[in-house]
Amino acid sequence: MGNFEFPANIKQIGSIGDGLRVYMEDYVYTYLQQHADAGGYDEKLAYLAGRDMIIDGQNVLFISGAMQAKHTVNQDGILHFTDESHAKANEDIEDYFPGQEIVGWMQSQPGFGTVLNSSYAQIHMENFTLPYQVLFVIDPMEKTSTFYIWDGEPMEMVESTGYFIYYDKNKNMHDYMMDNKVLKLKLATHNYIPKDDNEEDRVPISSPKADKYSPRQEKKQHVKTRPTVRKSYNEQGRVMNMLVTLSAVLFIVCFIMGAGLIKNDGRIANLEDQITTLAKAYTNVLTYVGGDKTEAVFAAGREDVTAPEPESASPKPTVIQENGNVVLVEANQSAEPSPAEATPSEVSAATATQAIEPLTVVTPSPTAAPSPEPSDETAQVYNTYTVQQGDSLLSISQKFYGTTAMIEKIMEINEIDDPDKIFYGKVLLMP
Repeated sequence: MGNFEFPANIKQIGSIGDGLRVYMEDYVYTYLQQHADAGGYDEKLAYLAGRDMIIDGQNVLFISGAMQAKHTVNQDGILHFTDESHAKANEDIEDYFPGQEIVGWMQSQPGFGTVLNSSYAQIHMENFTLPYQVLFVIDPMEKTSTFYIWDGEPMEMVESTGYFIYYDKNKNMHDYMMDNKVLKLKLATHNYIPKDDNEEDRVPISSPKADKYSPRQEKKQHVKTRPTVRKSYNEQGRVMNMLVTLSAVLFIVCFIMGAGLIKNDGRIANLEDQITTLAKAYTNVLTYVGGDKTEAVFAAGREDVTAPEPESASPKPTVIQENGNVVLVEANQSAEPSPAEATPSEVSAATATQAIEPLTVVTPSPTAAPSPEPSDETAQVYNTYTVQQGDSLLSISQKFYGTTAMIEKIMEINEIDDPDKIFYGKVLLMP
């Protein structure tokens, strides 16, 4: 260690605190990232090799080697080291990193960030008890990493705020990477350009010495290769993003539709109330038209009928219905004159009176026996009616007799062939 020189080419990751300072060689960092990527969604473990030093009163840890953890066991989804794992790691240190020791380990947890898992914290406290032994946590999917170190009294695992990546000659790690390749990834992904196939030294790309290499050689050395598993990660990530976006859009559409339905609920309720009120009014109109006040409804609807004011002393005529025939009887007369004796002025006055004032209909109580045919003497007693605008035989029969059964009788007496052809002003004989 007497010939140790502090590396000059260093890159800082995060902020550096007052505790243990961690320096990781770039080859080691690259190999650990590749090893974590190779696991896909499975976790990976690795040992860290290096040296613990005190420089200017500051505890400094240099990590210059990394070795795959072999012979691990999976218990309830957690990887555990075994005695065979430790033995293999010590053997690799003797073969590739002589003079160094195990200074910690690496644990990958794809998709879970770099939060320290309590189970792996327990593994660290059981297997790596020295104060300078660290845990390096990597999330290969999120491309994040952090160190956890011993700190405090009593000692506990805390997250380091930052660390350093340094660039130095590291033939030992180069040899280990060549003998333990991960998914056949070549050193082309590394940030160094070898001077010569037979030369062990290497320099950073940013070094002025790299300018002597031709652009063709530099391009050949830096062909980027990625494991196919990363492509599947990216595709799955894109699919997940699309699903999340689609779900958000569907949620917004459903929310808008629901708000619209709630807003229109009051309008729908008001419309239902209006329809119910209209239906009730329509039912009342039908009941009113079909009842005893039919005459008043029709009389009120005829605006073209003009009649003189009735005299107070003049009594109202009375209509007597017997055996299906209606006979108009004046209050001061014992018998009604025949249509032949009535003058036109009298007919008009009687018609106007019928249109303005409702008639009093005296209906005998119904009997079970059928009504007999009217006699000749009774059948020749008629009223007259002048057809008004909007009248039909149906309405006239309903108005005078309270039924539509007299339509054929009216047509027969007045020699009407078509019940739909009656004319305004025509005087009809009413049987």
